[in-house]
Amino acid sequence: MNRKHVIITLAGALALVLMCLAPKGYKLIKDYITRKNLEAAYEEYVADNTTFYDNTYIDGVDVAGLDSNGAVKKLVEDFESKTLTITNPWNDTVDKLSYKSLNMDYSGLEAFVKASFDTRGISEEEFATGTHERKLQYDLSHDVDLRKADLSGISIVDKEQEVPSSDASLTYDRKSGKLSVVREVYGNVLKEGVFLDKLSEAVSSDDDTLSFEKEDYILPEVVSTDEAFTEKKETIENYLSKTIELSLCGSGVTIGSDDISQFIDVDAEDGLSDDIIKAYIAKIAAQFNTYGNTRQFTTSTGETVNVPGGDYGWLIDEKATVAAVKKALASDKDIVKLEAVYKVQGLRPASDEISDTYVEVSLRDQKIWMYKNGELIVSDDCTTGMMEDPECHTNTGMFKLTYKTTNRVLRGPTWEDFVYYWMPFDGSIGMHDATWRTEEEFGGTNRFGNGSHGCVNLRLATAETVYNNMESDIPIIIWE
Repeated sequence: MNRKHVIITLAGALALVLMCLAPKGYKLIKDYITRKNLEAAYEEYVADNTTFYDNTYIDGVDVAGLDSNGAVKKLVEDFESKTLTITNPWNDTVDKLSYKSLNMDYSGLEAFVKASFDTRGISEEEFATGTHERKLQYDLSHDVDLRKADLSGISIVDKEQEVPSSDASLTYDRKSGKLSVVREVYGNVLKEGVFLDKLSEAVSSDDDTLSFEKEDYILPEVVSTDEAFTEKKETIENYLSKTIELSLCGSGVTIGSDDISQFIDVDAEDGLSDDIIKAYIAKIAAQFNTYGNTRQFTTSTGETVNVPGGDYGWLIDEKATVAAVKKALASDKDIVKLEAVYKVQGLRPASDEISDTYVEVSLRDQKIWMYKNGELIVSDDCTTGMMEDPECHTNTGMFKLTYKTTNRVLRGPTWEDFVYYWMPFDGSIGMHDATWRTEEEFGGTNRFGNGSHGCVNLRLATAETVYNNMESDIPIIIWE
C-alpha cells in the first residue's frame, strides 16, 4: 500500500473516531457547564439569602422567606390567634379564653428562632432538586406561666361567683324539740390547682376546648342520703322518744322528753352532749348523795347539831351513771328502767336515812341512846376515847355497822380485852361492853384521863340490848 493510501486510511479512521466521540464529548462539556452554573447559583443563593429557606416550618408554621424577627412575629401571631372554649357545667356558661390573655414571655421562642436561623442550612442537592424541608419544634406551652394569665371574664374562676359546697347537717331547736335536715349544697369551687393543671394540659395539647367534671369540684363530704347521716338522724329521733325511769339512792327521777331534749348535740358523733348529760347527773348527784355529808340532826337532848362525815350513805358514780344513761337512750325500748351506778351504795333511802331507828352517842355528854321504830330502848352512860391522845379519839360522824359478833378478844399494842358483844363501825373503833370498868367509870368526865382507846364502852346489859337490836342498816350517829 502506498503512502497516500495510508494517509487516506488514517484520515478516514480519525474522522470515524471523531464522528463516534462527538456526542459524548458534547454531553460532557454540557454537564460540566451545567454543574458549574449550578455551583455558582447555589453559592450565590446561599450567600445572598437572609431569610429562612423554602419549606421551613416551626411548630407547623411556614416561616420560609422570613428572617428571625419575622418568624417570631408570625409564630406569636399564630399562637395568640388561638382561643380556648371553657365550659362551666355548674351554671352552663361557655367562656372564650384568648391565648393572648396568657401574657406569654416569648424570650425563649426568640432565642430558639435565632439559633435555628443562625444554623439553617441547605445542601446543593436539596437546592438543585427542590427537596429542602425543615420541620422544627418549639413547644410554646412550656413558656406559659399561668400565674400571669389574665383570666378576667372567665366565670369558672371568678371569685365573686364562687359558691362553696357545704355538708348536709342536722339542726335541733331545743325549745320546740324539732329536728331538721339541712340538705347539702354542691358548690362551684374547683379543687386546688385543678383549673391551672387542666388549662396547662389543654394549651400543651393544643386543644380548643376545656371542660370540667363533677369530680373537679370541692364536693360535700356529707350528703343527706348517706347511710351514716340517715342513721344519725334516726338515732336522735329515737333518743327523743325515750323516757328513762332512773332509780337512785332509794328514790327515783323520771328523765323525760324535756330533759332528753337538752341532751341533744347534733354535731357530736353520737348525737349527744356529754357535757350536758354530765352536768345533769352531777346536779342529781348533788341532791341525792349523802356519803360523807354533814347532816343536821336533832339530838335526844333537843338540840340541833351538825354531824360531819362518816361512812353512812350514798355516793353516785357519776361517770358510770352517765354511760348508763347514754346506753339507755340507745335502747330500742320507749321506757327504760335504770338503776344509777354507785361508788358507795347506801342502806336506806337518802331522803330518810336516820328515820326512827338509830343509835346516838354524845361525846360531850358521854351518853348513848338507841331508838327502834320511834321507841327509846336504850338510854345510858358510856365512855368514849381519851381526849388527850389523838390516836384514841372517837370520831364524829354518821357510820354504818361493819358487822357484829360475840365473845371476841380485842387486841392492841398494850392491851388484850375480852368482850361479849363487839360491834365495829369506824375501822377498828366499835361499840362493846367493858366489864373491866366499874360503874363509876361510865359517863361523866372519864374520857378525860380514863377514856377508851377510841371505842364506845358500854355496860354489859346496855351492850347486850344494843347488840340484840342492831341491824346492818341502822345508822350510828356520833356527835360532839
